[in-house]
Parts: sequence; structure tokens; C-alpha cells
Amino acid sequence: MPKLSVLRSALGFSLSLLVVLIIVSDLSGLIPNAVFGAMMYMILLLGFRVIRPVIAIQSVFIGAVGFVLMVAYDQVSTVRAFSAIAENASIVGLICGVYALRLLARPTENGVNVFQIKPTPANLLLVAHALGSCLNLAVIRVVGDTFRRSQSLNNHQTSALLVGFATCSSWSPFFAALTLCVTAVPGSSYGHVAPFGFLFSFCFICLMWYRIATQQYVDRADDSMVSIDLSLAVWIALLIAMTSIGLINFPGVGVVTIVTISAVLTGVSAAFLGVLQGFGWSSLHVFVTRDLPAALNEVALFSACGVLSLGVSAALLSLSLDFTLSEWPDIFALLVPLSILALALIGLHPIAGVALVGTASTPMFFDGPDLLALMLSIGWCLGVIFSPFSGAQLHLASSFGTDRAALIKTQVALLPIALVSILVSFSVFRIVNFVP
Repeated sequence: MPKLSVLRSALGFSLSLLVVLIIVSDLSGLIPNAVFGAMMYMILLLGFRVIRPVIAIQSVFIGAVGFVLMVAYDQVSTVRAFSAIAENASIVGLICGVYALRLLARPTENGVNVFQIKPTPANLLLVAHALGSCLNLAVIRVVGDTFRRSQSLNNHQTSALLVGFATCSSWSPFFAALTLCVTAVPGSSYGHVAPFGFLFSFCFICLMWYRIATQQYVDRADDSMVSIDLSLAVWIALLIAMTSIGLINFPGVGVVTIVTISAVLTGVSAAFLGVLQGFGWSSLHVFVTRDLPAALNEVALFSACGVLSLGVSAALLSLSLDFTLSEWPDIFALLVPLSILALALIGLHPIAGVALVGTASTPMFFDGPDLLALMLSIGWCLGVIFSPFSGAQLHLASSFGTDRAALIKTQVALLPIALVSILVSFSVFRIVNFVP
């Protein structure tokens, strides 16, 4: 067996190559999905030791169920099996590409501050959401380290950071969540779903901000301030500008591909500039050997969910089942995010929850695919925020020394806010899409 450091380096370079090939394929269409499936399968075998055990178990189980269904309904072949693994290849490319934004989180010396704010949970919530919408998971390290200043984050600060980050998943193109939900529901589109996902996050953020801003005990008594570095603001502005230019000038290229390219170019540019200044090699080494291999957990889940999706689709087509929701479509739609949350509470990753609930529910929303995609993305968000098994929650607690029991108690108190936000988003969607 290779040493773990050598293995991580091999995985980092393999995933980097995979991202480049996915981008080339998305732009040219020259590389078949089966090729990506074979590559992803080999990378997963190589990096099985790096994948978290609970994620490995879920991925194997989900993939096995999908494969059994494909076999049972005579839809299996070598090419089809590898194609199923690569069903979500573009999303895998997005995930690995966005990981490059962690290169923006490197510490800077003698930085110029853009602005200063008090390190209260209310401010942390707003900053985490604003930066998280572009930086994705990297915001946890950037903002968390900035606000804690060599101290442990208390449970209210950790809750604000978690919610600020997680609510971005319901609308931001830099998160794979909404992309997966739209991909999982044929007929839905990002442009029709994202505005209502943003409304959900806006309601959640506003209500939570009001709640914690009016609680005196969560704010620090001192007048200390924290600063946001100018270089980070410049890189984020460049990332947004690059993405916007790509979307405007290349309408034929998918949103996922443009966001992936923008994220990779921004992260690599930041690393290259760091190398020129004499301190970037260490950041690159950490990224290749530690940060990027961590994406293998998501790669495993998305690969397994691709197999499950094709297996369930084969079963539904063979059985020719006809679902109707003429009696209670709204009730069922509202149950979708709660179902994903329930699965997350028993330890199932939101990715798997979306795949299971989304694939089974798609035939029931033939006339309203956008609503299903919206509810799935909200369910993903709820799973990350409220599940004690959430990877983001575990990462926050371990990184910043937060009491997990206190954090869980703090999150439970946010359930009414989540329910109100769901109802607002759902109601506005129904009003805007009302057909007499």
C-alpha cells in the first residue's frame, strides 16, 4: 500500500486532470461519459482509504441499489455502468473546481483592510452568506478564522457561520446543491428555480439576523473589531466578473461549466501570484495533498447517486407507473424538504437524500418540475443546517472548538424560522406561477 502522503498527492493530481478533461468535454463534447466513469471509478478505488467510512458505506449501498435495479430491468452493460457513474460528471467538476477557491483563504502579511466590523453573530451571519455565495466551503475557514481570532467560536457564532454558509446552497451557482437538484428533475431550469431559492435564504437570514441581533447575550461586550482583507475582496470581485462575462458572452455554454472555469482560473491565479511573491508553494502543496483529496467524499456520493438515478429511472420506465397529485400536490411538495431533513437526521447525506426523494418524486411533478427542484434544494439546505451528522457541522465543531451539544440545541431553536421561510418561498412560487 502506498504511503498516505503519496496517495493524497496522486489523488490531487488525478482529480485536477479529471476537472480539466470534464471542462474540455463540456466545451467540445468529444469525450464520452463512459470514459469519465472509468476514470472516476479508478480514482475512487485508489482513494478509498481517504473517504470517510460513513460516506463510503452510504456510497456503496446507494450504488449497489442502483446497479441491482439496472440489472433487474436489463439496462446494464459495461459502457452503461461507467456512464451511470459519470452521470453527474459536470457537478463533480464543479465541486473540485470550487475547491480551488480555498487557495484564496491563505493568510496574508501586511494586508490592506477593506472594512472593519464587530465580531458579533449577527455580523458573522451576513458576512458568511455574502462571501459564502462565492467561496463555498472555503468561507468556513476564511470567515471562521477571522472572527475567532485565536479563540473558540461560541455556539451562537458557529450557528451563524453554518446558516450563512448553508443557505447559499439554495441559490448560488457556486454550490453543487441547486445544480444537482435541477439536474435530477428533468424539465426544471436554474433560472426558474434560483430566484425562489434566494427568497428562501433571504427570509431565513433576515429572521435569524433579527433573532440573534435582539439577544444581548450573544454579542461581545468589548469594542474589538475584525477586518476583511482587500486582496480577498479583489479576488471575489474578479470571480464574479469572470462568471458574469462568461454567462453573457457564451450563452451556449452551461452555467456549471462557466462557474467551474471561473473558480479554477481564480484559484490558480491567486496561487500563481503567491508563488511569484515567494510564499505560494506551501499553499499549493496543501491544496493538492489535503484540500482537493477531501473532495473525494462528494465524488463518491455523486457517482453512486448517478447509478441510483439511472437504476430507478429504468425501473419506473419498465413499470410504466402513473403518478398523479391532483388531490394534494401542495402538501406533497411541502413534505419533500422535510423528507430530506428526516433522512439527514438519521445520518443519510443530503446528496443521497436528494437522489432518493428526487428520483422517486419526479413522475409526480411532471407538470411542475421547477417546484420539485426548489423543494429539493431547500431540503438539502435543511439537512446541512439541522443534522448533527452534517459534514459542515462536524467540520465547524472540530475546527473551532464548539460544544456540539450546545450547537445542536441552538440549531433546533431555528426550526420555526426554517418552516416560515419554506412557506414564504413556496407561496410566492405558487403566486408567480399561478395558472387560472
